[in-house]
Amino acid sequence: MKNILFSIGQWVWGILQTILGLFGFVFILIFSDKRKIRYYKGVLITVWAGKRFFSGVSLGFFVLLHEKSMIRQSYDSIFICPEEETINHEYGHCIQSIMLGPLYLFIVGIKSLINYWTCKNTKVYYTLFPEKWADKLGGVNRV
Repeated sequence: MKNILFSIGQWVWGILQTILGLFGFVFILIFSDKRKIRYYKGVLITVWAGKRFFSGVSLGFFVLLHEKSMIRQSYDSIFICPEEETINHEYGHCIQSIMLGPLYLFIVGIKSLINYWTCKNTKVYYTLFPEKWADKLGGVNRV
């Protein structure tokens, strides 16, 4: 029941980002041959393979992740990021969407996009606003 209410909240209070997420979801359905879709805690998680347009994004009801978003660059080596950690981080952004509603795109979305484009160090990236907050909300503990 809690997950259903969370889903409804994304379609009502988070409608702006959910509509954008719907467009991204349909785009992936049309242009990706390989994808995994699952319902998780009130949101739809889609992991796709193929041409990479972006690594991952949380837009209301939709979390869209490229399969290579599971690989992160650390200080000295590449390691595979556990799938649940990535999903829980993105789920944290979904909680931010419910908390902020129509302000989410302006407060979280734009800042997160700027962080992604400008921050080259993964450890630093997850200490920035709103990434650290998303980790906390999603239950991710980075060491």
